[in-house]
Amino acid sequence: MNEQQHLQELIEMANANQGLILRSENQTSALAEIICASDIVWGIWQDESCPHGVDSMIIKGRGRLMLIQQAPRAVTVKMTAVPCRELAEAEAMRQIFGDGRAVPG
Repeated sequence: MNEQQHLQELIEMANANQGLILRSENQTSALAEIICASDIVWGIWQDESCPHGVDSMIIKGRGRLMLIQQAPRAVTVKMTAVPCRELAEAEAMRQIFGDGRAVPG
């Protein structure tokens, strides 16, 4: 899979998750559930200065990705993406729900 295909897959996941979040009664809880339910979560947002007009960061699962790279065989993980307005929002999600939490939950 090339970079453009990977980004397209992330965009599709983020759009689907955005629909779930917007339809929920408690959007923060819905976002937390989506992030909690996956091993690796990407935050993505539009950025015209980036290739393909999209930028991304890992909100949850950076350590898992490093282990996968070192694994001698394929590893199954659940991956998803959530929409963000900008890098700062993705970083806030990382700190609240993802790898940046003071106490992992």
